[in-house]
Amino acid sequence: MTWSLAAVGLALVFSAILALRLRHSRASAANDPLWIEELSLERYRPMERLLEAADYAFLTGQAGCRSGVTTSLRRQRRQIMRCYLRRLCADFRRIQSVARLRTANSAGERHHLPIFLAKQTLMFRAGVLTLEAALAFDALGGFVAVDVRPLLRSAELLLTRARQLGQAA
Repeated sequence: MTWSLAAVGLALVFSAILALRLRHSRASAANDPLWIEELSLERYRPMERLLEAADYAFLTGQAGCRSGVTTSLRRQRRQIMRCYLRRLCADFRRIQSVARLRTANSAGERHHLPIFLAKQTLMFRAGVLTLEAALAFDALGGFVAVDVRPLLRSAELLLTRARQLGQAA
């Protein structure tokens, strides 16, 4: 009994230490302007093909394919899409932070930069809402073709601008 309490206590201590380290590493990465130079949004390109109707049409055309298989595949792909979307949103927020920091530290004319940041944020959020609505509709059984390219384009434009601001500094 004493050993099990000690083991549980030790596990809690290690969990707390791990959580604090993870939180610190995320915070320091978000505040590290050099992080942005290494970021590649190419890892989000699979989002463009993840919910393509052609995959499901091919699958249903195969002999012996049951509807449960396609339903399960759609559900799994929606989950994967949401994982990609969460990571993309986190990266977008980090890019925003670096862009704001670099905008505040930039010399010269910069009155257009806050407008650019606001526009890209609005475009990105609209893309996120559109994607979330499409995923919800898909879960209800309706299929909506999803074009994530505007969402990725908005993040790419902001990333490019943040990098340019870093070069100008």
